[in-house]
Amino acid sequence: MRKLKGVDCVIVIMHAFMEGPLELTYSGEVVKQVTRLGKRTKENGVRPLLVKLSRESDKTELMSSLKKLKNATEKFKRISVAHDLTARQREAVKEVLKAAKREQEAGEGGMGGDTSGNWVLRVVDQQRVPRVVRMRVG
Repeated sequence: MRKLKGVDCVIVIMHAFMEGPLELTYSGEVVKQVTRLGKRTKENGVRPLLVKLSRESDKTELMSSLKKLKNATEKFKRISVAHDLTARQREAVKEVLKAAKREQEAGEGGMGGDTSGNWVLRVVDQQRVPRVVRMRVG
């Protein structure tokens, strides 16, 4: 049995990730392409991966299953998944979040005005028109 390296290893791990904590089952090739992002540094060997899936429906299903990561084993707890956004989309998300934080600090009614600390702001629909929602913590 040969030892897996590089992309083959990542594909095996991605399938284990999807079929394990996310409880998704796929037949055939789901992972289309894997690319390492950033440069390796001595102090931190962790670099993000850009994983392209075969179909948009696979991505949608994976992203909607991410809430199951809360109950994952320790092996998968440190994994985070995010949409691959363009620079323009990232800037729009930042602007929407800044405006919502300013509004919350000012205590205006748009976000409810409850500043008890039991709320967190989340940006949703990042790929289309980003908007902020308040979610209760805990």
